[in-house]
Amino acid sequence: MSFAQITLISALLVSLLAMPADVRAAEGVATDADNDFVGVWSTHYQTTFVYLIIHSDRTANFILLDQGHSISQTRWYPAKNGIIVDGLPMFRFWKGDSPDTARVQMQEFPQEMTNDTFGRFPLCFIMRKQKKPEPTSTEPGRITVPKEWLNDEPPSLFDERIGVPRAIAP
Repeated sequence: MSFAQITLISALLVSLLAMPADVRAAEGVATDADNDFVGVWSTHYQTTFVYLIIHSDRTANFILLDQGHSISQTRWYPAKNGIIVDGLPMFRFWKGDSPDTARVQMQEFPQEMTNDTFGRFPLCFIMRKQKKPEPTSTEPGRITVPKEWLNDEPPSLFDERIGVPRAIAP
């Protein structure tokens, strides 16, 4: 890592620590207003996908799919009319026009710290909240679980099939 990269990373870490102590020190479980943001949020730009999974215990998972993937766990804090997701980059959520949308601004950081495609990702965007899935496994006859999945060990051919692509019917 070059001196310039270390300097850039240090500058960004200092900006993270500059967040007000009362915001960084907030602990506990989310309030009802904060719970509006609990769930799986996603957006994309061209071939880059961003997912933020906001949990009620004030933790969050950041998932970036862009020329590979990056996954991290961080914390989030309440803010006026929204939340702030800590990390690199940080995200500021504001309530959107409907319960399943949020206005989001991403922290800007130097181009040298990212690749070309994520470097072009917009700093302001709309994220959409995934709707809760319909229950299926509790409905009789809706899903049939393969019998071998009920065993305590994988099926006998499992090891031979690891990484083997499926055949495609012509």
